[in-house]
Amino acid sequence: MVEGISFVVCTRNGAPRLPATLAHLAATRFRDDVSREVLIVDNASTDDTCEVARKALSGHPDLPLRIVHEPVPGTGFARVRGLREAAYDYVTFVDDDNWLVPDFGQIAFDLMQSDASIGLLPARSEAVFAAPKPRWFDACQAAFAVGEQFTHEGDVSREHAHWWTAGLTLRRAAWQDLVDQDFRPRIRGRDGQSLGAGEDTEMCLALLLAGWRAHYDARLMFRHWMPADRLTWEYACRLTYQGQAPIPAISAYRRVLSERHGTVSGRLLAVSSSWPLAMARQLGRAALRAPRIGYRMIRVSQVDGSVLLMLSLLGTLAATARFGGRYNDLVSEIRTASWLGRGPERVARSEERHSETASQGSAD
Repeated sequence: MVEGISFVVCTRNGAPRLPATLAHLAATRFRDDVSREVLIVDNASTDDTCEVARKALSGHPDLPLRIVHEPVPGTGFARVRGLREAAYDYVTFVDDDNWLVPDFGQIAFDLMQSDASIGLLPARSEAVFAAPKPRWFDACQAAFAVGEQFTHEGDVSREHAHWWTAGLTLRRAAWQDLVDQDFRPRIRGRDGQSLGAGEDTEMCLALLLAGWRAHYDARLMFRHWMPADRLTWEYACRLTYQGQAPIPAISAYRRVLSERHGTVSGRLLAVSSSWPLAMARQLGRAALRAPRIGYRMIRVSQVDGSVLLMLSLLGTLAATARFGGRYNDLVSEIRTASWLGRGPERVARSEERHSETASQGSAD
């Protein structure tokens, strides 16, 4: 590992969005002693993404650009490739429509340097709209990675959050330790066919289960560009319904994390011992909410939010049915995983051994 920060931009056909995103990265401010780079992960693009990226940063030699290609579609594959290829200790994921504030990278670097137990730094965001803000947007802004995930700064390791990777900074050694301990992601993320994501939440929950801390600092902020084609009612409905696809797998991680914290979270999809009971729980929730939702839908001002709520419930129900008995198997697998806990200790020992080996080599 080398001290510095890598801005990893995972993109698929991102040519229209990259110039603004890279212009904001070029405007970031760093101390002279902090190394940095921009790493574009081209995830099976069919447009001129790479040429646009090179042109956008051609006049900024202080922010080196590298491009790698990940041929397998899926944001999960792209993020893992970015973590593997990054040159520096800390990785900040920047989606191709994220505009970081100028001091973002320096703040993230300093926070990571200040505490070796911090594994992830989540960020907050605000939307920038290419068209008038739809009335339904606030009801599902979290699905767009917009807003604040936390009500306080500091340690948020035990908070229930969406854990989106937009603007997220990771300690690369923490991720490498997970990989070395045989962790394998199960959620592939968006692949161009479905809007179901979840690979970001899985990544964060795995790091928390490995014993790493999450620290929130409100200065870590970015603006999230909302193009007109993502502000349609059809897109919002698809995002709300399809976005529930990874919920069963994510719920398994949350359940084990809740057990390790000694708490029982009412927000878990399935706290029962079997998936049929989880299905029954979801049906019960839908039945209890149906009259209230129906009443609200009569009031025109709340139609959009009510429809999205019902789509969310239906999407969760469908996802639970598809996942079936795998839920219990995944819970058992996570409970006995070799990567569970002691991540910071393993990394510290590894770094000590590396330092001793380097010292012996210098002496020889």
